[in-house]
Amino acid sequence: PIPHVKINIDKIETKTKNDLIFWWPGGSIREEKGLKYIKDLSKKISTQKNINLVIAKAAKELLDDNSNIQYVNTNLNFDEYNSLMVKSDIILLPYLAESYRLRTSGIFVEAIAFGKIVATTKNTWMASELEKFDLNELIINWDDKNYIDKLINIYQSKKIKIKLEKMVDFYRKYHNVDNFAKILNIEMKKIY
Repeated sequence: PIPHVKINIDKIETKTKNDLIFWWPGGSIREEKGLKYIKDLSKKISTQKNINLVIAKAAKELLDDNSNIQYVNTNLNFDEYNSLMVKSDIILLPYLAESYRLRTSGIFVEAIAFGKIVATTKNTWMASELEKFDLNELIINWDDKNYIDKLINIYQSKKIKIKLEKMVDFYRKYHNVDNFAKILNIEMKKIY
């Protein structure tokens, strides 16, 4: 299990606009996290009326001006992070396979626990997790010129949301501090 903070959505305002919100979370703006694809996406959505990209201010100098991009603090506090997680429709994790084939992602685990659609790259740890729950649709070919249409269709798909609910339920039960402590305790008893 990957133990992360307990999800608390009690005092968080929900999304009020009808626009789709794509969030590329994290303050670390690196090529291995899919910066190339985010640059491409930022250009493509400049002509879209109902899609917004949320991204850290640290990326502002790397992207063209675009009214569809909302910049947020690079280092979010707990409430800001939770609020964005709640408001976002699709969490974008276009991480490079050569860097994330075996590396995990805390943001991925948290996003699933929040019940969010997470779009990622094939041959990554995140993709293998999605495949366990028959969510191959969320594994995106970021070089496909029509991937924005695919993301919109994913968001609108009731079938995907039903499959995602099974993964969300499992993740909430498995990836938490209590379960981490329980498994660690079991493993420690095996050693001693």
